[in-house]
Amino acid sequence: MDHLKTPPVWAEIRITGPEDVVIARQLAAVAADRLSFSGARIKEAVLVASELAQNHLEHHTRNGLIRISGLVLNSTPQLGIASLDEGPGIQDVKEAMKDGFSTSGGLGVGLGTVRRLSDRFYICSTMVGTSPCPDLGVDFRFGTVAIAVLFDHATKTCLDVCPLNEETNDFAGSQIQKIDEVDVSALIRPYPGETYSGDAFYCQDDGCFCRMALIDATGHGISAARTAQTVIDVLAALPLNIGLDRVLEAAGEALAGSDGASVHVLVLDRGLSKVAAAGIGNVNCTLYLDGIRRGLTSRPGVLGNGRLARKGFEIYNFSSQVLCFMHSDGVRPMPDLPPEIALKPIPSGIWAHLFFNPESSSEDDASLAVWKWRRTKTKT
Repeated sequence: MDHLKTPPVWAEIRITGPEDVVIARQLAAVAADRLSFSGARIKEAVLVASELAQNHLEHHTRNGLIRISGLVLNSTPQLGIASLDEGPGIQDVKEAMKDGFSTSGGLGVGLGTVRRLSDRFYICSTMVGTSPCPDLGVDFRFGTVAIAVLFDHATKTCLDVCPLNEETNDFAGSQIQKIDEVDVSALIRPYPGETYSGDAFYCQDDGCFCRMALIDATGHGISAARTAQTVIDVLAALPLNIGLDRVLEAAGEALAGSDGASVHVLVLDRGLSKVAAAGIGNVNCTLYLDGIRRGLTSRPGVLGNGRLARKGFEIYNFSSQVLCFMHSDGVRPMPDLPPEIALKPIPSGIWAHLFFNPESSSEDDASLAVWKWRRTKTKT
């Protein structure tokens, strides 16, 4: 992953009139181009943004928002186009996905078109309908969240591991990954006015171990992005089964003389149903193991600023499911989830967009990564 060659893309726009639909289309085109999508796929990204934005106008949604995000995840550039609003929502999402369905007098083809053009599509709406959003209280206000994730078909990367399977998916229109694959999403908003970000998320998976790291380099802009890339390069060179104390030590040595970075690293061991975690600095991490919350602690300091003590990692056991939230200090803390909500089959992308709430007073990059894994095969 080259965090410098393909920095994260980010844009948000409130949809209040036809001119905002035009802007959403333009932003989608710019984002897809920066992710090196082919010309044909850029046009499809523009159409997805257009349909989702137009839907806000047709349904007169309350505080309708289009959020465009993109980054390289698992070596694949991914473009996310999300539609969020605070309205009463859609009671029957599956019916609304059908071409010709409309409650606004329109053609009713928007959501169906978006789903067909998406490599993954997730939607939740209201708290009582066919695909309900989780009840998170008044502080998390969205009544409908629809997310289209697009890859560039010219590379054919990831398409074989994301087959459409509407019969077994709990979220209408969604595409699912391979059995027992980690479901992971990340949102990174660079410091306002900057192209590059000192926040980065890196994921490595060999089918047995999955190592994920959220990096918050000191400062922002190109210099901070270079620091984040240094940590990524260290991670890419290390075996996935190496101890996390050695991972942080190697990253700290590589950052010597720089402004440093906060880093939290986790490793999922599928075979033993364990998660190892270690962190230093102000990256926050919360685990839900079989629905039970565990807040993880980071050691004080910054990587690149002195030697680390050994054995600074923790190991957690679980039976069947793990849900993890990792965020930089530019994002407000996550709320506590009761077990019955933490265990719901909600895709990581839904969680990410519901909880991405940057501090309004923070002049910093902001990032949130969500990943979850559920054992579906019996251990032998």
